[in-house]
Amino acid sequence: MNNSFGVIGNLALLFLVLLSTTVEAKSEKVISFQAAKNKLYSKVFNNSGKTFYCDCDWSDRKINLNSCGLQSYFPKKQRKRASRSEAEHIIPASWLLKVNKTTRQCAIDSKKTKDSARDYCRKHDLDYKQAHNDLVNLYPAVGESMLTVQTNHSLKLQKPTLKVTRNAILK
Repeated sequence: MNNSFGVIGNLALLFLVLLSTTVEAKSEKVISFQAAKNKLYSKVFNNSGKTFYCDCDWSDRKINLNSCGLQSYFPKKQRKRASRSEAEHIIPASWLLKVNKTTRQCAIDSKKTKDSARDYCRKHDLDYKQAHNDLVNLYPAVGESMLTVQTNHSLKLQKPTLKVTRNAILK
């Protein structure tokens, strides 16, 4: 029997741990994204764990691509970046630019500047900044190369398929 929780089990465990600390976290001021990432790795995950999406092992923000079969997935020029951990938003940050299907005012105002809506809202909208930097919405993932594949699509869970072959039955 496999004792590994897998990605879904890890997410559920993370949710329960973070839910139990919500009251304490609400009393703290909004922290920067860098401070949120530092807390995510050091306090929540104790500097090691499994990544979101691929279930790769990671330690001290370095991904072991061999642990999940991705060692040859990335072109050579992307491997360095793929081998480091990135804090991934479970709910994409772009989705946080809307509240109740209405675009945040900061996202509208950002069009008058050279900043992206995401950057502008982090600077000018405290609620957006809080949601963007919330530890409940962050999880370590394989580096940027993998994140570009995911973009802003929702996570779709699929039931695993069981393939039974004649050789497997005879063993």
